[in-house]
Amino acid sequence: MAAKADIAAVRSDLANEFSALRFDITALETRLYRHLWIMAASIVGLTVALIKLIP
Repeated sequence: MAAKADIAAVRSDLANEFSALRFDITALETRLYRHLWIMAASIVGLTVALIKLIP
């Protein structure tokens, strides 16, 4: 019976670890998308500025 309890405890620990990893990955994904949008907006702004400089 002790082995079953140990296995249940390990499963619970693994479930908690996977949950934390999913949260971390989601947070990183959000940051990545934010940075990509900022870079895209910068490229558009730079392009507009360069077009205005060309007569």
